[in-house]
Formats: sequence, C-alpha cells, structure tokens
Amino acid sequence: MDQINQIDPQLWNDFTHAVTKQRKKPITVLTKFIREYLEMYEDKKLFAEMRRDLRGRAMSDEEVVELVHQYRREKRAARIGKK
Repeated sequence: MDQINQIDPQLWNDFTHAVTKQRKKPITVLTKFIREYLEMYEDKKLFAEMRRDLRGRAMSDEEVVELVHQYRREKRAARIGKK
C-alpha cells in the first residue's frame, strides 16, 4: 500500500482531475484498472501455460478462445464467491 504514496503527485493530480470531470471517483476507476490489469496478466500467463502444455497439439482459435473464456468465468465466480 506504500507504493500508492509514491505516485508522482502531478500524475495523481492530473488523473483525479480527469476522472472527476467524468463524475467518477478516482479510487473506483483505479480499482477497476488494477483488476483489469491483473485479469490481462492472468490471461497472458494462462495462454503461455496452454501453449507450453499443448505444444505439438493442434487447437483451433475457437477452442483457445473458449478455454480462456471458461477460465475467466471460473475466476470471476471465485472472486464473487470471496465477497
């Protein structure tokens, strides 16, 4: 949590100004951004693991997309279950 205190003050000011102009709360936007970033990170990690596990096996793009969607559904359900 100490890292937030180290954000460049001008950057934070610009961010909060832009967000409040849109009538949104900065912490809400930042939280959403962090969640989306973590989801993309997990997706990339999963994709790399899938490529490693499936090396030599052919999968269609549709199959890969469905696997990622299923993974996201499971992660979302787990996240909702924790609340």
